[in-house]
Amino acid sequence: MPISPVVTNSLAKICQYLVANDNAVKSSMFNGAINEDTPMILYMERKGLEYGIDQNLPNLQRNANYIYSLLGANLNKANNILTNGGGGINVNQVQNSNGALSPYPINIEITAGQAGISTISNAAWVGLVYVNTVVINNSVYQLGVGFTFNSATGQFNFSLSSYTLQEGDDFSALAFYPITSSGSGGGGTSSVLTAYANAVAGTTVNVPILIGKTVNLVFRGVALVELIPSGIPIGNQVSFESLTGNIHSSVDTPFIGGELITAQYY
Repeated sequence: MPISPVVTNSLAKICQYLVANDNAVKSSMFNGAINEDTPMILYMERKGLEYGIDQNLPNLQRNANYIYSLLGANLNKANNILTNGGGGINVNQVQNSNGALSPYPINIEITAGQAGISTISNAAWVGLVYVNTVVINNSVYQLGVGFTFNSATGQFNFSLSSYTLQEGDDFSALAFYPITSSGSGGGGTSSVLTAYANAVAGTTVNVPILIGKTVNLVFRGVALVELIPSGIPIGNQVSFESLTGNIHSSVDTPFIGGELITAQYY
């Protein structure tokens, strides 16, 4: 059964990060990588696929199948990160001395309002840990060399590399949310729970169990989407209203009738 274009796009975003990061390690340790152009190829091909998805163009499956064939050795890692909650390995959670780590892939496109400066932050990134590398387009930036990350504020700062974010930059990183042994996560003090809902067609899904709660992760199908703390969602972003339990999508990527919506909350 062919993998859908939407799922293929999500896998390609993660694989682009993984391949670029692998290439950076191999270049520094072994004086070169075998497939140095792969991240750029994935970037260009999936941008075309994203455009087709946004415009609801026909015959996307053929393009998706080609991109899927490019994912190579990192496909299993990407699939575990995307679907099983594993940090790229075949376990449901990554264990450490403080409890479990829940993977949190960041895949965003820099907007005009975020461009022109060397910093970017999001309330959804507060509390993330092990943010070691960032891939912008096909360039890799290392923590402490190219950028710093402030877990308390959720801010990336690229002043170390003197890089200025540009509109349209493809920004990817893999981070983790700690879930402590007491069950708290994302800064909360109670158990982390999961709510499921089937969407109706439109831009709003109401999940009554989320009223009065704090939501830190939202999935559409198997794809983790960016949760913004306030404002109007754009692209694949969503917003959440604790007062009503409503999850809102952007007008250009509305919810599909019957689409599975998953929210992690506390």
